[in-house]
Amino acid sequence: MYLDFCITSTSNASSHVPQMGLLSASYLFNSAEHLYKVATDPMIIDKYDKMVSDKNLGFKLVTFLPNGVRSLYSTHEVKSIQDVQGMKVRVMSSPIETAVWEALGTKPTTVPFNEVYTALQTNLVEAAENTPSSYLTAKHYEVAPYFIETQHEWMMSEVWISNKTWDKLPEDIRQIIMQTGAEMAKYGQDKQLENDKKAIEELTSKHGVKDIKVDLAPFREKVAPLHDKIAKELGAEDVLARIRELGK
Repeated sequence: MYLDFCITSTSNASSHVPQMGLLSASYLFNSAEHLYKVATDPMIIDKYDKMVSDKNLGFKLVTFLPNGVRSLYSTHEVKSIQDVQGMKVRVMSSPIETAVWEALGTKPTTVPFNEVYTALQTNLVEAAENTPSSYLTAKHYEVAPYFIETQHEWMMSEVWISNKTWDKLPEDIRQIIMQTGAEMAKYGQDKQLENDKKAIEELTSKHGVKDIKVDLAPFREKVAPLHDKIAKELGAEDVLARIRELGK
């Protein structure tokens, strides 16, 4: 028995295709529009699909699905990059995440997601980061009532089709699948951004969360030098070049 299709997170996919880890780098994308261009770009999809094919993993990349944007939330108010200096920030277990938050001047601390609430409550960490929807669902606002729109990581998932399934399909059906993938990306992104907007409205109106807009330029400047370093380490310089081209 095998699956025809599946959806994975970029972090899970990067365990098989390390070059995909580049897509998790903070401030890699300029906007939601830039992210969508990258997610549906045939050149980038082909590059990653070839990496998968070269590893003989048995599946093909159909499209990337934009999944919203992560921001910081904290137990105390943050108005600028100066306010995060030395702050203990919960991060996922990822070398890239750790490097990003170190570059921003914080003290990144790895904590399992199901322990983040307690970690914030006991001051093991002073802040964490996620999408507004996840922040709301996990009720982290109860112990960290300041939501700071750092908008540092635009998230993506991947849609895959089994090679066994793909090989059975005629060319016209293959084209329909790839076109549908691009439509899924647009619908998914619009829906996630809508959900996140509603989450922020609920957080501020019903739960007393303070939504804080900060100047993103200093955050971007601190992280930007990491992009070339990460791409070089992962062997994804050509992907980074294409991402930058699409952002112009």
